[in-house]
Amino acid sequence: METKYSYDSLGAPIEIVDDEPEKVGITFKGQDIHEDEQVLTHKAFVSGGVEWVTNYLFEDDIYDYIKTLEREDLIEILEKIDVEDIKAAADMKEVYL
Repeated sequence: METKYSYDSLGAPIEIVDDEPEKVGITFKGQDIHEDEQVLTHKAFVSGGVEWVTNYLFEDDIYDYIKTLEREDLIEILEKIDVEDIKAAADMKEVYL
């Protein structure tokens, strides 16, 4: 927070308190991140997997974020998920042929 001063018509200082938290970053969607605001971070591939960047996102934006990931990131994430959870999420059924 920053304290600023203005002056009244007689020249006396008037304290103006800016109570809006300081902007400390930006999410992958271009949303402002303010001081003491909780966000998630993800180190992601860019440029065809040639370099890494750290992205910030709000938890409510996870599904939108996943859609932006490159193939290598998606595979890395899926490799950490239990096979049963993947089968359920993909609506896979066991059949005998």
